[in-house]
Amino acid sequence: MALEQVFKCPLVLSKLRDGPLGGLTDRFCDALLQGGFAPSTIRRHLSNIAHLNAYIGTRDQADGQILSAQTVRDFSETTGHGPGIGDRWIGILPV
Repeated sequence: MALEQVFKCPLVLSKLRDGPLGGLTDRFCDALLQGGFAPSTIRRHLSNIAHLNAYIGTRDQADGQILSAQTVRDFSETTGHGPGIGDRWIGILPV
């Protein structure tokens, strides 16, 4: 699988595959690999996804929606990860 091309530690691989977004990480990593991204860049992007995944796992999604533009805004504001990240992602997330 794609993640094994970038990460070796079984604990890290398990963490990336757990949680609400865990089922998407291999495909995301594969897309980055196919896009020619450097392994260090892929690790950085997947680290950010892991933080977002952990954050989503702590939230009660009353509407059943895993990820929304508001969730990304809240993540950015609450955790300090990526100032303005919510605004950059708005165009690709359902409202």
